[in-house]
Amino acid sequence: VELEGLGLQATADLHDVSELPLAGKVFVFTGGLNHFSRSEAKERVIKLGGAVASSVNKKVTHVVAGEKAGSKLQKAVDLGLNVLSEDEFIDLVSNTV
Repeated sequence: VELEGLGLQATADLHDVSELPLAGKVFVFTGGLNHFSRSEAKERVIKLGGAVASSVNKKVTHVVAGEKAGSKLQKAVDLGLNVLSEDEFIDLVSNTV
């Protein structure tokens, strides 16, 4: 309110992310992606209400494994996490729009 008095207005889109398709899901990307840059893939997840982590742990719900995925993929398998190929990830984010 004080800032409005100075002529500033908030322009952030403050929508409820809990209603977005990937709400509550946490993604990790490993290996090389062919159809997205890593930042584009992360942006897509966040735009759909999900979160992105940099390491695999029990809070991660999906691991997207690109070409030459390494230790993150093995850790995901060991933890029994949902592992997606890049094509499966594309299907997921395309079908949730």
